[in-house]
Amino acid sequence: MQHRVACDGGGGALGHPLVYMEIGDGGAVDCGYCDRRFVLVADLAQDNEYRDPAPRHDAH
Repeated sequence: MQHRVACDGGGGALGHPLVYMEIGDGGAVDCGYCDRRFVLVADLAQDNEYRDPAPRHDAH
């Protein structure tokens, strides 16, 4: 089973390019740009569920 996460650093001026990472057997992965840690919580994970990594705040 694959567990893919995406990170954009939160968007805005402090964000970074959108990157996708796989959570491995260790159950966690760190973003290489911003060091945000993504941890798999097995009780909550669903195979077909996509979770937005961070809300986007677009300036209008």
